[in-house]
Order: sequence, then C-alpha cells, then structure tokens
Amino acid sequence: KLLRNIWKQKETILDIPVQHHIVRQSNGNGGLGSNHINDIMNTVNSYYVNSNIQFYNCDSINYIDDSNFYDFNKNYEEVLCETYDIKDVVNIYYFNSIASWSGTAICGYSRYPPSVDRVFLDNSCALNGSTFSHELGHYFSLYHTHGPTNSGTTTELVNGSNCTNAGDELCDTPADPNLGLNSSGTDCGSSWVDNSCNYFGTWTDANGQLYSPMTNNIMSYSLKH
Repeated sequence: KLLRNIWKQKETILDIPVQHHIVRQSNGNGGLGSNHINDIMNTVNSYYVNSNIQFYNCDSINYIDDSNFYDFNKNYEEVLCETYDIKDVVNIYYFNSIASWSGTAICGYSRYPPSVDRVFLDNSCALNGSTFSHELGHYFSLYHTHGPTNSGTTTELVNGSNCTNAGDELCDTPADPNLGLNSSGTDCGSSWVDNSCNYFGTWTDANGQLYSPMTNNIMSYSLKH
C-alpha cells in the first residue's frame, strides 16, 4: 500500500518483455493470429507510454495446440502454466473463452504482486482495446478505481479526504462509486456510462456529495473500448 502511493519512476522508458501463448484446438484451428498480436501490442503500448512503460516480444509466439485448454477454466492454470511459462517475462495466455473457478465467463484476469508473471485473456476481450491494459494494471498492483472489492459502492469520499486508504488508494483519481453497479447495487457492467463515455449516475458518497468519476480510466468498470 505504501509503495503504491510513493512509487516514482525515473523519466526514462521502462521496457518489459512479454511472451505470447496462443491456445488453439489440437488440430491447430482457432486462436488469434500474429496480426492480432501486433494490434494488441500497439494498443497496450499506446496506453502505457504515458507512464514511460513499453512492452516488447521477447520471442516468437508460442502456439499451444491442445483442445483441453482451448476453453479455459481457472482451475487448470497450474497444469497449463507449469509447462509453458517463460521465466522473468510476463506470460500472456489467450483462450477461446475463460471461466472462473465457479464457472462464470470472464474477460481475463491477472494477480496483484507479488505473484506469478501471467495475464490471461479471452480472445475477443483481448481485441476490445482495453482489457489487456486493464489486467496489466492489476499485474502492476493497481486496484479498480472503485477499490479492491466489487461488492457494492466505494467508501472513498468525493472530497478526497480518505483517498490514501479508500477506493484505489491513489489520490490522483477521483472517487468512483463503481461504474458496473446497477440501481440495486448489483454488478452488471457499465450501467452508469453512456456510449460517449459520460457518467450519468446519481450516486452520492457518505457525505451526500455526487460522484464525478474518471470514465476513461482503464482501471474503472466503464465501457470497454
């Protein structure tokens, strides 16, 4: 938590190696193509250059032709990755679909550090322009802008008085009520952002102040783009 608030990087580009692992069916069908990977890398680097971070391919794409993992379940992460992980790089795995431990379909996931050097992506979500950058944010220790939990709205106050220990614990992002909540407080995805990325919600914090969240922050639950 402390490092999240005080960490500063020198004004130079930090180059980070990644290894792409594309999972296909056993006969080689399906999966993303090399042109998709080029587009994905260009997009993520366009986001992270603003933080002086750039990603580069450490080697050619690794194609994993195994139908057992084509539609992936998180329960089988170690079975797959203990074979294919490359040490000391960020391993990016692409699947036809991903299911959580409970079987719910998800776009992707990563873990907060210290942990494994992995990001997992559903193929379609990898191409939506933001999910990969979002999951890399988690890999670098960032919470969602509404905070570490998706249950209910944030405890961060609009006036910023508790910004170091509530919400995402970062004071350079305004309080975010949780843009994925519907009116009953259930997470259903981008309920309070219109197609022009404008917030139109009426949520208020504990002081009764209206939220004014940053809808274009990749760590929010705003619209994917």
